[in-house]
Order: sequence, then structure tokens, then C-alpha cells
Amino acid sequence: MIDYRAQTYQQILKRQLDRIPDTIDKREGSVIMTALGPESWYLEGLYLDLEKLQNNIYAPTAGGNYLDLIAEPLGITRKAAMPAVRKGSFNVDISIGKRFSTVAQGSAAARTYTVTEYIERAKEDYVYQLTCDTPGEQGNGYAGQLLAIDYVQGLTGAWLGEIITPGTDEESDDAFRKRCLQKAQQPSTSGNKNDYRNWATECSGVGAARIIPLAYGPGTVKVVIVDSNMRAATRTLVTEVYDYIEGLRPIGATLTVESAIEKSILVSAKVRLQNGINLTNVQSAAVTIIEEFLRKQVFDIDYISLARIGNLLLNVSGVEDYGELTLNGSAENITLLDEEAAVLKTVQLEVV
Repeated sequence: MIDYRAQTYQQILKRQLDRIPDTIDKREGSVIMTALGPESWYLEGLYLDLEKLQNNIYAPTAGGNYLDLIAEPLGITRKAAMPAVRKGSFNVDISIGKRFSTVAQGSAAARTYTVTEYIERAKEDYVYQLTCDTPGEQGNGYAGQLLAIDYVQGLTGAWLGEIITPGTDEESDDAFRKRCLQKAQQPSTSGNKNDYRNWATECSGVGAARIIPLAYGPGTVKVVIVDSNMRAATRTLVTEVYDYIEGLRPIGATLTVESAIEKSILVSAKVRLQNGINLTNVQSAAVTIIEEFLRKQVFDIDYISLARIGNLLLNVSGVEDYGELTLNGSAENITLLDEEAAVLKTVQLEVV
């Protein structure tokens, strides 16, 4: 690939001035310099546009609509944002289609939900399925009192409860690119392992999948999934993935779909900090970097390396050194089973 970023204003201007004889005044402020300066700025902009165009014709560097166009011939489409589906409890019977609002908290805006399905009568309450009117993860956070938007006679209590199906944001470029490269580099055919992985990750809400052939003997296959946050999947999501794959798999295979089992990871260490660095800030940064590592590596690693976690700590700004590092109380690697996904529980740091 051509490095168009190297074509800077200074280099473009210098190349043009070098072609002009030294007998002509080329000093700053001269007619020649004044004429070539704006043109050099313009050409630098064109080179930046060429770099953007070059990046967007290759899957590893493309983004946005360009990545969508590259994926289209592969038969892959970006997962759209999906609304959260929650349980709602009311003291009276509610008509389908009634709308309710959450209570705004601080900077978090209120979200609206629509009653979409009756679930059950639980003691004195009527339990319904509510769907967030706004697609995305923002529908997952709040739980508590609901305010009626539409009038409901006799309503004195309305509460938003547990998540049935978590809301998901539109698939990111990184996640979509990973699926595209996976399909191109690991061809699917005749119900092979790659087929099951691609089918599972095509489902909205699935972040990653591990395929275990012959899990229960000949003719069986197990699919283990995590949600888009790389956490254990809900029963609803597991059912959706099972139904989807059942409609695609070859005849003869017996399919099992399960959620990953979360393996909590507790990181503890003593750290030496640079002068003036606050331990609270370091600990917060350590949580962020370790969580991101575990999210990206889910199902790609079969153990959590003590050395790798130590290296991540050294990459935290302000940390000079560390010692007495343990994972779940032991100074050893943590082995993960096929069905397990590592999830950071907490990071406990102490200053040496």
C-alpha cells in the first residue's frame, strides 16, 4: 500500500521548489513561494483523500458503508441495533400497546417502553413483556418505577424489571470486520465447524461462539455462545440461536446450544507507581484494560496467563513495576473449560 500520509505540505512544497533553478528567488515571501504554498496545501488534502480511498477498499482497514459494500458479496450484513425486551409488573391489567417511561436519572435520559405481550399473573401483579422504543444498549440499564404515558384506569404501580432479551447497538466496524475476515479465511461448507460458528454469530445479540464437534458422541455438535457484551447469554438468546441454526443445519446432526459459563477473575497485585500518580486512577485504568483484553480474547484462549495480565498492568499509565500478582488468589495461570468465558470480577491493587 502507498503511504499517502508521507505526502505532507512541507514535502510537496520542497519537491516543487527543488525543481526551480536557484537563480530564481524561492525565499519565503517570494512570488514563487506565495504561488506554490496554497497549491501544496491543496495537494496534501488530495493525498489524504487518496489514503482514505485506499483504506476503504480493503476489509482490514475499511469502515462504515465501505465495509458494508465489501461484505455484501460474501453474503454478510451488519447486525442492526435491537431494542431491549424487559419484564414489567403492574397492579392492574394493561392493554397491549400502552406506553410507559422510565424516570430520568442524572445525565441518563428517560426511555420509553411499549407493552407488547402478556406473560403471567404473579401474586397481585400483572406481568407483561415491554419493548424499548429506542434500539440499543441504553434500554438495558434502568430498573425501577415506570411512569404511564398513556392513561390506564386504576394504575397505581408500574415497575420495569429483568431483561428478557438485552438491547444491542448496531454492530461495530471491528466486530463486523472480524466476521467478514472469519468467513473469508475459514470457508463454510456442508455443515462444518465454520458453518456453525458463522450461523451462531449471524444472530443479533451474539458476540462470539465456540463450536464443540462430537460433544456428546458421533452426530452431535454443541454451540456455546456469549452475548454482545461477551457475557453469559440469556435463555431467550440461546433459544433464538438454536431455532436459527436448526433451520440451516444439515439433516442428521443433533444440535445443542448453551450459554457460556462465566468464570470470574479476581486480579490482585502490589504496584510501584510513579511520583504523583493516584492509585484510584491506576486501578480504574487497570480494570478497563483487563476487561477489554478478556472481551477480545473470549473463546480465543483456553487459559488466563499470569504473565499476560502482568504485562497489561505494566501498560497502565503510571505503573513502574508490580509484584505478588495473583489470579483468584493463586500465582498460577487459570485454565478455562470449553464452556467457560473469563469475566473480570475486580482488580485489587496495593501500593508498594
